[in-house]
Amino acid sequence: MHAFKFLSGFQVVLVALTIALQAAAVVPQVWHDFVLYAKYSAPAYGLICPQPLGKTLVRKIDNLRTGANAYIVRDDQRCEVVIAFRGTSLITDALTGVRFILVLLKSTGIVNGGLVHAGFPDNYNSVAGQILRTVKTTKLSRRQCLKGRTVMVTGHSLGGAVAAVASYRTTNPKLADKLYTYGKVLIVVGNLVFARFVEARVGKNNIFRGA
Repeated sequence: MHAFKFLSGFQVVLVALTIALQAAAVVPQVWHDFVLYAKYSAPAYGLICPQPLGKTLVRKIDNLRTGANAYIVRDDQRCEVVIAFRGTSLITDALTGVRFILVLLKSTGIVNGGLVHAGFPDNYNSVAGQILRTVKTTKLSRRQCLKGRTVMVTGHSLGGAVAAVASYRTTNPKLADKLYTYGKVLIVVGNLVFARFVEARVGKNNIFRGA
């Protein structure tokens, strides 16, 4: 007798990534981190997770108007602050996803950030202030972290698209040190100028994308 389990969309993506990356003989540490931040994306779909992956939850942030939702975690062992954006879960999220008009990316200090899918910057900007303040004031307890910390931004589906938009934001000189997105293969976040802009801000070698 064979037992079959119906997988959620997120689980299917994670299984597909596992098979593809193992087959490609990815460097072990790269593979480990890719799976790790995929797992961080999952708790974003819950109402609240007190200890995502056993780490310290710093803050849960949401906006009822736009449906924007994210949580921020402190990992003292890895000297990291992780920002995870939720994917499509509510009607407001779906409305964000169908706003296909491309608009000019606007932000302080940005001259030409390209064109972006209208719903994504609106989603992120509605919680950006809270996220930036929280990241700025989050302190890591481990002494080794005084030398510096890493800010990781991740998200699945809509959350991945919003994470991509969020990564350009400037906090000396950017929000994200590394960007991990999953399951946004059908979502057009922005045009080529925007893609190159994010690559220039975050760095090509610091951006990881799973279909």
